[in-house]
Amino acid sequence: MFFDRYFTIIIKIDTLIQGLIKVEPAFDIDDISLNDYVDISLDIRDPHKQTIKVTIKCYPKENEQIFSMPIWTPGSYTVRDHVQNLFDLKITQNDTFLLPLRLSPSKWLVEVVPNTEIKLTYCIEARSLTVRTSYLDEDFASLCLSGIILQINGLRQLRHRLTIEKENHWNLFVPLPGSEYFWASNYDHLIDSPVHAGDVTSIDIYVGNFKHEFILIGNQLEEMHKDLIADISAIFSATCDLMKSDPPSGNQYQLILIMLENSYGGLEHDDSCVLHFGWKRLKKENGYRKLLQLIGHEYLHQWNVRRLRPIEYIEYDYSKEVVTDSLWFAEGVTSYFDLAIPLIAGLTNEELLISDLSYEINILLNTPGRFYQSIADSSREAWVKLYKSTPASKDTQVSYYNIGTLLSFCLDVSLRKVNSSLSDLLRNLWIEYGINRKGYSRDNIIDLVRKVDHDLSIKLSNWIDQCDSLPISSIVKDLGYQLVSSDTPRIDIGLTCININGLVKVTRVSLNSTCEEAKLIVGDEIIAIDKHKVRSIEDIYELVKSNKKLQISFFRNGILRETVMKISNQYQKSWELKPCSNKTEQQTSLMENWIKII
Repeated sequence: MFFDRYFTIIIKIDTLIQGLIKVEPAFDIDDISLNDYVDISLDIRDPHKQTIKVTIKCYPKENEQIFSMPIWTPGSYTVRDHVQNLFDLKITQNDTFLLPLRLSPSKWLVEVVPNTEIKLTYCIEARSLTVRTSYLDEDFASLCLSGIILQINGLRQLRHRLTIEKENHWNLFVPLPGSEYFWASNYDHLIDSPVHAGDVTSIDIYVGNFKHEFILIGNQLEEMHKDLIADISAIFSATCDLMKSDPPSGNQYQLILIMLENSYGGLEHDDSCVLHFGWKRLKKENGYRKLLQLIGHEYLHQWNVRRLRPIEYIEYDYSKEVVTDSLWFAEGVTSYFDLAIPLIAGLTNEELLISDLSYEINILLNTPGRFYQSIADSSREAWVKLYKSTPASKDTQVSYYNIGTLLSFCLDVSLRKVNSSLSDLLRNLWIEYGINRKGYSRDNIIDLVRKVDHDLSIKLSNWIDQCDSLPISSIVKDLGYQLVSSDTPRIDIGLTCININGLVKVTRVSLNSTCEEAKLIVGDEIIAIDKHKVRSIEDIYELVKSNKKLQISFFRNGILRETVMKISNQYQKSWELKPCSNKTEQQTSLMENWIKII
């Protein structure tokens, strides 16, 4: 295989360089002065106030000093405007209050005396419990520093020292070297390090000779799954096997899992990840498998996204949207492999992988937006579309997570037909552009594919740029499977609703659907069908089952209206992968090759 020709030669170099990545610059703390670093203190000793008190001390280099708050968090590609949580900003120098000039909502300029200490103090509201924001209460703290720490212009590359004042009985977890205070090599390193604290402890998880920390906040998950720690270790090891590499974070890695009632998501960092997962979801049939897949997804991001980055993200510009068409690779490839990592770890089987792949295909085929938005544009427009999507968005948009997963599937099977694989491609991109953090472009991906199969590189470009271009049916046929559609029990009227306090409110009307013909729109409140009261979404589908023509009563902007809906016999569709009855030797061989994943 092309991708293996030089892999074994440089794998030892890979391992050596990975070791060098984690070496901190040597310096004598006793000899270092404030001129050489930025000093930051976070005070979270009054958690019930949900407010973080921040103090920053530094020595400005110029007489005009600019400082700013990031408007976005890396890994979450939309403008968050973190400055909305900042208040009570004060700047002093030589005991004199300085009045800053606000250049934009997130940027200030202040006149100072160069090479003389200035002190900034301000407060941050910490009431938003997501993986990309900050939250504080009497039970725990979950802090995302990109929304807390101001960037001091000209001092970005200086070391940053972090001190955290907390409740005495709380334990503190920060993926930075240090204990009494923590050292970051620069500003980027600092804000990439989430802070967690609370009356919780950590559990050591070993990946070969490397020790990671597992911090569980919330529901006691380990009591529900006695093999949890062993399973997480297996997921970590399987991911390293996939990459044929030791963990790039070495012994520094932290996995923070916060269990909530209803939640799902994760955010990757160089040396850690923060996951939210719902204990209600965990009780579902596939809930535990989905948790393991989420853990594998974020762990793989150590390589793909954090160190192997699109070239546009080699140095983050926190002040504006940074557009790339490579998010399908960053997230889609990672999502594709997260389906298989539990299989590699020996925790699931082939049938479950096929089931999860069917689920992804079903999502795409029920997304009309695939006819209107390409994979490349889904990546480029993430800043204004994916992260701001509504139920109606699926009519005009696709998710680069979902469609990227299926492009990765098509690319993987196609590469295996020419004695290569997507795992080979990922590993070699890592070697070429990840270890040295050069960053890759779309052309770099296409070029590597071209060296294996010129025609496939052309197909890949088309898949990326053209709408609804993935050859899913033919790819699954190559594996000895067929894509089978079936009718669900529900008639397809093209309506999505939400139930709020007994009101059934329309959130989506599908394009070219029965409801669109009836002139219903988003925001309408449906109250009756053929004079029968509607109090839930299920009421709607009960009433449309056997009727051909229905009278719909609804409120629009507080005014009662009526319309007539003509019901067709078209039912909602679902798709499933099923094995062909008579597989050829070629199909069987390719399937056996593909299911190895690695």
